[in-house]
Order: sequence, then structure tokens, then C-alpha cells
Amino acid sequence: MAPQRRFRFQSLLLFFAIISLMGCGPKKIFKYPPTSVATGLQFEDKIQGTALGGTVFINRAVDDSDASSYVLRWGSNGAPASTSDEFKSNYIGRVTIVASNNSIPYKYELYIPELPPEELNIDSIMVFTSNPAGENPIGIEVALNNLIEAPLAPTAHPQSVSFSDQNNRVTIQGNIEFVGAIDESNIHYYTLRYAGDDGCPLQTAAISQIPVGANYAYTISERTVISAARSVVVIAGNEHGEAVETDCALYSSSNTAEFNIIAESQTPYWAARKVLIGEDTDDTEFVTALIEIQGSNDERDLSTGYYINLNDGTNGSCNTLLEFFPKKGKRQWHELQLDQWAVPTGATQFLVSTGTECGFEPHGQPHQIAIKNNIGQWFQIKTDAGKCLRAEDSEPTEFPDNDGQSSHLRLVDCDAYDEAQRFTRHTLDIGANEAFHRIVSVSKGGCIWRRDNTQTQEWQLMKSCNSGVGTVIRTATNGDNNKTFSLSIERDVSTDPEQPELEHSCAVVDGNKLISSWNNCNDANVVLVNLPRAGTENPDNYLSLY
Repeated sequence: MAPQRRFRFQSLLLFFAIISLMGCGPKKIFKYPPTSVATGLQFEDKIQGTALGGTVFINRAVDDSDASSYVLRWGSNGAPASTSDEFKSNYIGRVTIVASNNSIPYKYELYIPELPPEELNIDSIMVFTSNPAGENPIGIEVALNNLIEAPLAPTAHPQSVSFSDQNNRVTIQGNIEFVGAIDESNIHYYTLRYAGDDGCPLQTAAISQIPVGANYAYTISERTVISAARSVVVIAGNEHGEAVETDCALYSSSNTAEFNIIAESQTPYWAARKVLIGEDTDDTEFVTALIEIQGSNDERDLSTGYYINLNDGTNGSCNTLLEFFPKKGKRQWHELQLDQWAVPTGATQFLVSTGTECGFEPHGQPHQIAIKNNIGQWFQIKTDAGKCLRAEDSEPTEFPDNDGQSSHLRLVDCDAYDEAQRFTRHTLDIGANEAFHRIVSVSKGGCIWRRDNTQTQEWQLMKSCNSGVGTVIRTATNGDNNKTFSLSIERDVSTDPEQPELEHSCAVVDGNKLISSWNNCNDANVVLVNLPRAGTENPDNYLSLY
């Protein structure tokens, strides 16, 4: 073939291939009617009344390549329905075959406002394969069930319902009993629900469900109910739902007067909802804190209120009553402010009880709150004359003042809440019979000291502590269980570092201040002090430095 003719022939082949891909190729020729048959047919009427409507599902033939469409027809006794002058055709519709995927059913949306004449005995929808050469006479059918009326839930109600609350608290408890409907032919079960003031069932979970013919009784164990509940209603039901009334008075329900009988008492169902105690803001042996009580969830059966008692940790007993709060509405807060409250000996807990002092069983056990006393880690320096040492702001003037680097110490009336009377101690060394400490003012931050010189010297507060001899304080016991001490300072006056020669200077009272001279520690005027912890008045609670 010449090159030019070969090119033209190949171009024609390409043209027809493109035309074929575009669907413009020659149509398929059918010489004979199809023999394929659809493999399934489903239909369910969705329109109530005489009309017919819904989706027809056609499961395709295993191989429908010999067909171009599926034809839907009215059927009667397994064959296409007959025709008449009024009913001239049994044809319903057609679905054209457009795909080769046999796993996807075809859908035909059917709507017939009026069925064919009743005398034609139409009882099914049929489907047949078809092509231009004819229609396969063999088809399949689906029964025609016309939905005239929707399935009905029951309309009957139980003849009577009774329930009587058996306790007087905010809970309910007792037996529900009812007499079934006179006609139970359309009833499969009864549902027990709560109802409101208007008698309408509440949209809450059902209490229970009882089959028809069973024992028509149900025991309600003690339980709380929502505040809207006023009675128990029993509703008939079946597979289509429960009986529904627009007038809720038509439901069968129990007597509202016997539903939740509540009487006030000292043993309510609910205890206080929450009890909180703030941090102790007082760093002495006193407690300064706020106790908060949130009322119970429901106070309708509470006749009294909330009690705050102490619990004695030594014997576990509930004793001293600190406060009583009358009820004032559910979940309302009550407050007790403890202001420098002295903790009684043995008290370890606050007990918060509802209704009855010290609680009751089984629901009213008291809230137990541990007493936490924020006792500071500081102490006072108290003389045997009952005065306490205080760090002042002023500079010493009567004695040398270390060039403005120190301030006064003065003996004043003891006050545990005066921060300038508070001191902390830091152990530097402990010997066989004496202890060396640095004693620091809480308010000023400086150290108690006495200048290392040869003069009578006032005890002062060095503003900036250092590790020198002058900041080391020796405290020596007076022999009474490490509770009483003398304040002293020492110096080494030896010229031989291998043979120390110590001198001591002990504090004595001079008016409202402390002074000392060297080698005076045997003097009868040496001041004896003790160190009460955290400002306590308890004579047995002192700081021991050993």
C-alpha cells in the first residue's frame, strides 16, 4: 500500500475509535427478545391512603447484555394484568440499562395517585427485561401491599394505678401496682414513668417496663427523683410506640398526694453538700481561718440545720459545739470565721453534721475536717519578769553603736502578734554543755549580738549578720529541762592559739534593755530567759536549743 493511502486508512481507524469512545458509534443490534431475568425486586408503599408511592429496587440479571431496559408492569396472579376500556395498559415505567455493574440495583421512584380498578385483581408489581426486538415474557414479581392506614400504637390505658410513698424524706420508696387495660389485644407492654403537675409523662428515663400478662407490680427502692415529678403514670405500648394523649388527664396515674410525702426531721436524707476550711492565717498556737458549709442538695426534710463540733482525738468523741447554722435553702453557704481561736487540748477535727449534732446513720455521717494549725517556726525571748525582747528601728545612743550598723533591742510587754518580738535561731555548733546559735530577728533580719570590746556594752541587733565572733550567741541551760537559758557571748583573750583563754559576758537587765560586762556570768543579776514557741501561753511549749 502506498504511504499516502496507508496514512489515510490509519486516520480513519483513529476517527472511528474516537467516535466509539464518545458513544457515537453504531448502535447495538438486537435480533431477538432477551432471555435474561432480573434477580430481585423489592417495593414498600410509603404513602398512607389509596395512593401508592415509594422506591422500587431492581436487582439486575446475572448477565443483562441481551437487554436494553427493565420494564415495570402491574401483575395479577403471577402474570401481567389484563386491560379494559378504562384500564388500557398495565405498563408502569421503564429503567434503561446504562452500566455493566450488576452489583448495583436500579431504582425506580413510583407514585400512583390512584390504583387501577379493583376488578382487575392487581396484586403485584412485575419486572421484565426488554430490548427493541421484544420483551421477555418471563419476569419476577413483588407483592403489592397498599398502606391504607399507618400502624397504630395502643389507645387503651390501665384501669387504675396506685403508689404510696413509704418514707417521709425527700426520696421515694414503695410499690407501684396497676390494673391492666380492659382490652389488651393491641398492647405488648406497659411503661412506668414519672409524671409532672399536669399529669403529662416527664421526658426522663423510664422507671421500668412490664410485659402484658406479667405481675402488674413494681417495687421502687429508695431513690431521689427530679423536683418536677408528682406521680407515677403507666402507659401502654407495642412495637409501634406508646399511647399518646394530648389531654394528659386521660393517662392513668397515681395519686399526687401520696407520691412524695415529706416530713421535716433531724435525720434528713442529704448531708451538707460541701465543707471547706481556709488556710490558717495565724502563725501562733491560735487558729484564724474561715469554715464554709454548703447546704444540702434538698433541705425539705431537714428540720434543724448544720452543727460544727470538735472531735477529741484521744477518745474519738464528738464534744464541744462551736456553731449552729439554721437551714436557709438548698446549697446555700454558711460561714464561721475563727479569729485567733485557741485549739482545745485533744481536739483534732471539726465535725460538720446535718440535722443532728454529731451526725446519725446511715446517710448523715458528719464531714470530718482535720484541724491544721499553722504554728510559726519562730519564738520569743521572754525574761523571768515577764517581758519580751523587741527589735526596734532606732539606733543605739547610750553605748557605742558599731558605726550605725545596729539598732536597739528593748524589753516590752509580750505580744505574740508583734512581729518585732519574733526570732528564729540557726545552730552553729553544739558542745557538751553549751550551744552556739545565731539568733535572727523575723522583722528586721539582723542578728542579736554584743560588741566584742572591753566596755560594758548594750545588747543590740546587728543589721547585717556575718560569721564574726560578735554574731555568735551562747545560750546555757539553768538546769530546768532545757527551758531556761542565759544569753552570753565569749571571746578568746589568749595570745597562744593552742591554749585558748575564754572570757564570757552574760546579759543582765538594765531598765528596758539588756547590757553585759566581761566575766559577769556568776553575777546574781544575770537575766534568765525562756523561748516560748510561736507566742504560745502554754508553759510546756518552749523551744529547746539542745
